[in-house]
Amino acid sequence: MSKLIRREKELKVLEQAKESATSQFIAVYGRRRVGKTFLIREAFQQDFAFYLTGVANVNLQQNLSNFQRALQKHQPDEPSSIPENWFAAFGNWKSCYLKAIRKGK
Repeated sequence: MSKLIRREKELKVLEQAKESATSQFIAVYGRRRVGKTFLIREAFQQDFAFYLTGVANVNLQQNLSNFQRALQKHQPDEPSSIPENWFAAFGNWKSCYLKAIRKGK
């Protein structure tokens, strides 16, 4: 039984995305400490290709560094250099994603 209370609408949206025949990108945002991470973990039960929890009140370089480290956990052979901006960071993510598809992951 899920420990989520009054999250039926959000769970339905996430379930539809999970069951979709096409790839989905989901960004969950909102105030601190309202259960965003818990919602995702419950809905997907760790069944996702890439996962990152953002950090508030840190500079851009720290967030980009955190993103790159999370990406390397999924693709250890990726370069460890920190991307200059979010366009480069998501370009790195796309590259890793396409490699994973080719490998059948």
